[in-house]
Amino acid sequence: MDPLLISAILIFGLNAAGFLYGYFRQSDKLTDLMYSLSFAVAAVAMFLIVDPGNRTAANMTLLVLIWAARLGGYLFIRIHRMEKDDRFDDMRPNAFRLAMFWVLQALTVWIVLLPLSLILKGGSIWLSGSPLILIGSIVWISGLLIETVADWQKFNFRNSSVNKGRFVNVGLWKISRHPNYLGEILVWIGFYLFALPALQGPAIWIGLLSPLWIIFLLVRVSGIPLLEKSADKRYGLQAGYQEYKRKTALLIPYIW
Repeated sequence: MDPLLISAILIFGLNAAGFLYGYFRQSDKLTDLMYSLSFAVAAVAMFLIVDPGNRTAANMTLLVLIWAARLGGYLFIRIHRMEKDDRFDDMRPNAFRLAMFWVLQALTVWIVLLPLSLILKGGSIWLSGSPLILIGSIVWISGLLIETVADWQKFNFRNSSVNKGRFVNVGLWKISRHPNYLGEILVWIGFYLFALPALQGPAIWIGLLSPLWIIFLLVRVSGIPLLEKSADKRYGLQAGYQEYKRKTALLIPYIW
């Protein structure tokens, strides 16, 4: 069975179920959890159904599972403390707008998993000697660490009563306004680089859609723009926040 079809069926099926729960219960408690769960379920299913002996796919599936467990666990804890996600206040009552969000989320999972899907589709072998595997691993680990530390710092900051009404500007957040997104982008760049030696022909360029899509989504669509707008609305009148925005990089410390 085609791994691209397997992943599409599972990912869109899970997110359809998430939409129905979120809309009829008017709840955000499964939204972020379903995102990471879709990655994990699709990756494992593709690997086991198509080619469980593929060493490259086995290692990439493990990378997906580690990332999904970390992010999913964090987001699950966070939403149960917050009860709701303010980003969905305008979407939640509107079935069409909420459905479009879930479609975009499902499409994102499918696209970001393309390097793994294409490796399984092509039946590639393990190429242990390529330096790109080492580089990809280093980039992936760096991204996971940055994302984990940034989330932990923000979570602790938000859950301290002393910081009520204040914007987060501690740790990694001192040098980047969105270090968690920087980490997320590095994770998927590393994922693609890890897969690159095993990709051939058009698959090399199709697989590149994975990191490019997540960069586009976080920088231009549903990540940074929404959070910047929310922060401006909440803290925009604070002189300290305006100074923070002026001096602190949007994403990449000391560059941009």
